[in-house]
Amino acid sequence: MMAQTMLIRNANGDYTPAHRSLLEFFVAYKFAAELGVLASDFTELAQAQSFLDSSAAPVDYAWSEYFSRQLNDSGVSMTIPLLRGFMSESLEKLRETFGKVTLTKTVLDLLVPMVDVENIERIIKVIERTRGKSEDEVGYVGGNAATLGVKVDSTMLEGRNLSGAVIKGADFSNASLRDANFTFTKLDKSVFGRNLGGIASIVFSPDEQFLVAGNRNGSIQLWAAADGREILTFQGHASSVISLFISSNSKILVTGSRDKSVKLWDAHTLILASTFKRYLDILILYAQLLLTLTVK
Repeated sequence: MMAQTMLIRNANGDYTPAHRSLLEFFVAYKFAAELGVLASDFTELAQAQSFLDSSAAPVDYAWSEYFSRQLNDSGVSMTIPLLRGFMSESLEKLRETFGKVTLTKTVLDLLVPMVDVENIERIIKVIERTRGKSEDEVGYVGGNAATLGVKVDSTMLEGRNLSGAVIKGADFSNASLRDANFTFTKLDKSVFGRNLGGIASIVFSPDEQFLVAGNRNGSIQLWAAADGREILTFQGHASSVISLFISSNSKILVTGSRDKSVKLWDAHTLILASTFKRYLDILILYAQLLLTLTVK
């Protein structure tokens, strides 16, 4: 590409990138900056700008803040301190850019070398900010952040508490999710190392031996955590299994579904022990389970 024209001009005099890969490079560059993870050697590209006050100490900017200038009374751009680095945009802004659609392979591949691994925690923070939000509010922000994070470091999500987050459309194909807490996490359209179907919830057993996944079709799948071997798939509910809980002694599995029922299973035999449908009974059950987490 170095020997070719980078821009082309149309009949109206407007310039556009001559190569799609050039456009995708700048998309990836903008995403990395918006997340606040752009490596310093890439940041230099944005530091070369007019109307900068070289006498002031460099500061961190959000991408939109740095490129939005105020004019003085004469209509001239006001000077600002030099750029030190980029910090993360608000969740609302990320929703309209980084979280608009799932990342393409080309953009993802371009993004990875731009990420400052020293700031990878900022990607986790972005995912955590989706906690308690709706899918409409955050789009693919959490899912794209997770996909990028595990692409940079496959172990990034190990031991993380991502309960209640919105991680839509993430690619966990080569990720290690050991000890990650996905309780009540929205994982719609996410892809795992093996075909787990339409995942609605997922949890590791306390002894780290098994991975249990609840599906949107009401089925429950049990996998060996060590090698990804599928042990069993069975129909547990009539609708999406949105919550899972395994007791600290790994003997009891609790599943909750949009069919308005909660079921207790023997975690070793997967024989159904009890079904709760009344709201009061379910509240009592969850209170008892919470008690087991706080009383040793």
